Formats: sequence, structure tokens, C-alpha cells
Amino acid sequence: MTITLTPELEEAIAEQARQKGMPPENLALDGLRNLFVSTKPTPDEILGLAAQVYAGLSEQEVADVEKVALDRSNFVGERQLS
Repeated sequence: MTITLTPELEEAIAEQARQKGMPPENLALDGLRNLFVSTKPTPDEILGLAAQVYAGLSEQEVADVEKVALDRSNFVGERQLS
């Protein structure tokens, strides 16, 4: 398959690729793959990504992150009693 890009789309892809330090073709293929190929991550992949949150953090910084993550008050606005 050959796809002809508009100049605007080609420039947008090229700019994003420059920012990410990758070839524009790879960025375009990754974008198409994400749109059209359903890939559900495995539980191990999800845990691996979650573990990256703590990479390079001190024990105190990990505790601070977990405190924020466990604080559910930001998930709901003010509740009104009926």
C-alpha cells in the first residue's frame, strides 16, 4: 500500500519525529499501528510500566508518590448531601 500525505500532514509527522528523535516513517507506522491494530498489554507489561514510576526515586520520594496516589479526594468534587 502506498499513502500520499498532504504537505501539512507530512510536516506535522516530520516535526513530531524530530522531537522524538526518530525517523518520520517509524512515527507514522507507529501511529497507524496504534489506530488500527488492537494490542492489549499483558498484566506483566502493565506492571512493568507502573514500576517505571519509581525508577531512580529515593524511599521518601516513593512514599510521597504513593501518598498522592492513595489520596482519593481529588477524584470527586465537593459532595452535596441530599
